[in-house]
Amino acid sequence: MFAIFFKKNELRTMSLLTKIASQSFVAKSDLIATLETTKTTLNRDINELDTILKKYPDMPQILNHRNHLKLLPGKKNYNINSLLLVVIHLYLQNSYSYQIIQTLVTSKKILLQDFCEKIAISKSYFMQVLANLNDYLKEYHLQIKIKDNTVQFEGPIENIFFFSFLMMDAHTKLFHMHDCHYVKTLQDVETKLAQDINANFNPVNTRKALNLYYQFELYKDELEAMVMTNPDSFDLTKIFEEFYPIFDAELPDQYRAYLSFLVNISFTQLRNEEQHIKTLEKLNHHKHPLIIDAAEIANVMLTLIPPLPPSQQTIFKGTIITNFIYLLTFNSELKRPFNNVQLLRDILDEQERHVPVNLKDKLIQQEFKKLNLNNLLPLFFEHLSIFEYVLEIFYWQNTQTKLHIYLDFENSIIFEEHLKNQLNQLFNKDALIFDQTDDSPDIIVSDQLYKTDQAKYFFYYASIQSETLLEELLAFLTKIYFDKRKDNLAAKTKKSTLFI
Repeated sequence: MFAIFFKKNELRTMSLLTKIASQSFVAKSDLIATLETTKTTLNRDINELDTILKKYPDMPQILNHRNHLKLLPGKKNYNINSLLLVVIHLYLQNSYSYQIIQTLVTSKKILLQDFCEKIAISKSYFMQVLANLNDYLKEYHLQIKIKDNTVQFEGPIENIFFFSFLMMDAHTKLFHMHDCHYVKTLQDVETKLAQDINANFNPVNTRKALNLYYQFELYKDELEAMVMTNPDSFDLTKIFEEFYPIFDAELPDQYRAYLSFLVNISFTQLRNEEQHIKTLEKLNHHKHPLIIDAAEIANVMLTLIPPLPPSQQTIFKGTIITNFIYLLTFNSELKRPFNNVQLLRDILDEQERHVPVNLKDKLIQQEFKKLNLNNLLPLFFEHLSIFEYVLEIFYWQNTQTKLHIYLDFENSIIFEEHLKNQLNQLFNKDALIFDQTDDSPDIIVSDQLYKTDQAKYFFYYASIQSETLLEELLAFLTKIYFDKRKDNLAAKTKKSTLFI
């Protein structure tokens, strides 16, 4: 979603920053190729980024040397994330589309004239920005309308409320700001929680609780009317609340189930894993027709990935069922624009990655069509990406890429053992295999320089005293590990049906 808040040149500038910050020296010719731009445009973007960084003397500065670029360290230590946030903050503060959304999220409705004065925009340009925003929001069954000279969201109240909460949470995550009284709000939230919910929220849940409460105070009348007007629409969230209550009975029935479901799909670590699995087992066997159908779809999906242990199968099925309840409640993927993967793609124009199972494959879809579930299959096929993401998570949890390393230190067997121990400490032990008898390792690391066809990669470790060589080796191993993992995934992706 965040791509709609930035201009094209701003997106290029942020992408340029990440490329420069992630390498010691980067050639302009490489940037022109990777960013798919021209020399003139690149130079303009470099000047733009240089101007921004010079506003902050403590930050790293650009060294533009001949045909190469480098970030010189600043007085304070900034990583790529903190550098990018500085630029994002600057651009969002000057983005009319972002200011429009954020003003509505915090104000609910506002007079058009007051709105234009607040963000210093003409009415004609306001309408132009509004048209672009509405074109994007229609996928989520939301629009921004002007009625009786008042600007407000229009659409299902459950979508307006959830979108406003997610947008406010994204804003506070980026800007670390809260417009409500911190302590009093948390106390009010705690008094409404069910007994088995741990009120000692972690920092993420604390932020979410403050934002949820803010939106609740804005929309509680509309939420109550929503359920009274269409009570049958929330049967599934009521069933979900039977197993995973969040708020106590003092909160009105009309919207308690809806809010409990929203918290369960948005917050983290609300219950211990053992209790969570036991409860999911009961939910997975509920007799509601839609839950039964969702469980059948989950069973077919389980055949597409390597076998999971029983506890993981329970969590997998519960996740699929929960996603169907989520889609049926909001009739769209409201969370998708706000997840970290989507934010990265929007801001940096990241390419779609390989998925372990392609649910768009005709052979795989035939397996689902055999179920003849006319109620859920259209919804499933409409939102395949959300289910592919679940498959990807569980696939990688149970699939381990292993890097085979041959250490060959003729001059120092002691250092060889020391290096092996260091690598095992820095990497997951299960990811590295050290075997001197391996005929085809992924990489040979040696203090001797020689030609060999035995391994795909060779790293010459000339001096055991060199810290720089150790840093280079760690970076090199990380690169070839992820290259191998990507190659393995690509090879499996070509086989449309992995385990059918």
